[in-house]
Amino acid sequence: MYSYIHLRYMLGYMCFVFVLQFVEKILEGQQPVFPAGRKDVEMLRWQIAVTVLEASDDLTDICCICGQKDDPKEKKSIIWISCDVCLRWFHHVCCGCPNTSAAFICKAS
Repeated sequence: MYSYIHLRYMLGYMCFVFVLQFVEKILEGQQPVFPAGRKDVEMLRWQIAVTVLEASDDLTDICCICGQKDDPKEKKSIIWISCDVCLRWFHHVCCGCPNTSAAFICKAS
């Protein structure tokens, strides 16, 4: 059983997803009808997060751990790796040299 505060938090969190879905459907000239189950809302939140990340500033040339860019004057090649969940980029060395042929998920995801 949920406490009042916990239930209110959950509904408020879901409300954000519903508001965005309503706005999107209305702007597209569609009826605001969409799935609203718990798993559906989780998927919609995921899609919203990816959309926001993709539309944000281009940070692909900055390592999300050390905050440094590659120095174009430096002759050695730096290996980069992208998180398969959040899509951010990291220097391979900064992530502890994970296997580049396997899926990579950063600690923040």
